[in-house]
Amino acid sequence: MPTTSRPGRPRSGPGRGRAVLDLPLRLERAAGNRPLQVHAGLRAAILGGQLPAGLRLPSSRALAAQLGVARNAVVVAYEHLAGDGLIETRPGAGTYVAAHLAAHLPAPPGAAP
Repeated sequence: MPTTSRPGRPRSGPGRGRAVLDLPLRLERAAGNRPLQVHAGLRAAILGGQLPAGLRLPSSRALAAQLGVARNAVVVAYEHLAGDGLIETRPGAGTYVAAHLAAHLPAPPGAAP
């Protein structure tokens, strides 16, 4: 199950560790511009069950650095995902995969009915 992890905290600034997504996202050029590519990759991972409901997503800066895209591409993708109801933002707490998705997603293989 993918998670977000925090590598060792840097020495400058209190609590400024960078969260990274343990799931490698594939950006498909056919999906359009970078924001659409990030949106499509995250959407597929959420709907496919690789990103479980309630998972905290990395900050836009951290995910942009991980994917090698501009931060604005991640910000726009997060806005679209929020509009789709797939993620929720909690001011001061971060961005999370929407909790209500657990009831709508297919059960993982081998899970009890």
